[in-house]
Amino acid sequence: MKISKLFIKALYKLAHKLEGSDSKSSKKSMCLIQGQDCHFTSNVKIFNHSNNPNLIQLNDGVFIDGALEVYEKGKLIIDSYTFFGNSRIYCANSILIGKGCWIADHVFIMDSNLHPISPSQRFQDAINFSKGIFPDVYSNILNSPVIIQDSVWIGANSVVLKGITIGDRPNL
Repeated sequence: MKISKLFIKALYKLAHKLEGSDSKSSKKSMCLIQGQDCHFTSNVKIFNHSNNPNLIQLNDGVFIDGALEVYEKGKLIIDSYTFFGNSRIYCANSILIGKGCWIADHVFIMDSNLHPISPSQRFQDAINFSKGIFPDVYSNILNSPVIIQDSVWIGANSVVLKGITIGDRPNL
């Protein structure tokens, strides 16, 4: 009797978890365009500051376990069958990730400094942020596209900064 109660409890938890993942997946699809067979873990956070779904495009078979943050003028494209671990993307300009890439955990990809170089302006932005005013990540802020070509592997704890292109696999 005790085993059957534990079994029923486990099934209930599993059903509840699956129900939650379906609703999370449908919520995510409202702020991005996704292909078939995309997968999102419970860790996923998507911040689409423009609420324009065209600015985040995930093609077929993309697996996301991290955070995607796309600002008002940013455009993020992750091509088919790419695995994105428990990592984070900050996109203010343009980030393109090719097909079949493997991006490990704790990777940061940024196409912008996201803050001014001037200490006094950074301090003013900190004051404004404390008042609920989101910093301007565009005026006098350096940014440049990031391109990660097909079949690239980016190892754990890597940082990819603005203006970088990482080439695809060598011809075998």
